[in-house]
Order: sequence, then structure tokens, then C-alpha cells
Amino acid sequence: MDSAAKYDDRASSSENYRLGDWSEKGTIELTASGADAAAAVTAALQGVLAVAGEDRTDSGRVDDAASSSAAIRGQGASLASVFAELAADLLAQLDANGRGLNQIRLDGLLDTDDGYTAWGYLVGTARLDPPPIGLALDDDPIVTEANGEMTLRCRLRRTA
Repeated sequence: MDSAAKYDDRASSSENYRLGDWSEKGTIELTASGADAAAAVTAALQGVLAVAGEDRTDSGRVDDAASSSAAIRGQGASLASVFAELAADLLAQLDANGRGLNQIRLDGLLDTDDGYTAWGYLVGTARLDPPPIGLALDDDPIVTEANGEMTLRCRLRRTA
């Protein structure tokens, strides 16, 4: 499996994910879908990356390397819980490396006896001492399957 998605700052939706409007409470709804679990998780991670990239004031100094990558991974009893771990890891990597990491690559998603294990990378240009992202999952994601399509819904909230 090799799924890649690039953040596009001109749109708040794509074929595979939709973003709602920001609420007065500082939350935004994300709905992502795909033909299978990997496609739905990739689309949802692309949506998280898009929300994190909305504030493009990443003023950290550019790392000397032209291109960088940061590993993300997650493990959970359900697809929703493995996505939550991946999203938390993605946001932690953006906090550490900046918004210049603007591409997501999900390299593996295994359905095991104990649940799911997933891993991938954020790719782009790292920043030195970037400002915090200030974003987190607001509640547990929900995964549904209907008509041969998986849908993942979650809410993100501003933390700063």
C-alpha cells in the first residue's frame, strides 16, 4: 500500500475529505471517506494536515536539508483508535518540525488479532524551532462502513 496526499491551501475540501466551518467553540468537523480502511485513514490524515496548515505563519528557520521526513505510527483496537493515534503523532511531528512537512504518506495499515497497526511519514521541509500547531482531536473519531465505502468522522479543536 502506498498512498500519498499533498496539502492544498486553496481548498477546504477534496475528493476524499470535507471540512466544516469553525465553530464559536474553536472546533471544526472533518469527514473523510475511502474505498477501504487505508484510503479512509489517509484521507482523514490529509484533512488533519489541511486544518493544521490553515495558519501558514510558520516562521521557524528552514532546516539545512532540502527535504525531511518524520515517522508517524499508531496502534489501536479499532480503526478509529489507530487513526486517533496517527493524528496525534502527526500533530506532534508538526509541533516539532513545523508546517513545512506538508505531505502525508501512509505506508502500512495492518489488521491484526489485537486491532490495527499503522505507520507512515510526513514529508516536506522541516523548520527549526517552529511555533506550536495548537490543534488536537476534540473527541473520539467515528468510523462507519456503507455501500462499499468507509467513512471516518472526527472533530478537531484549537488548543491555543
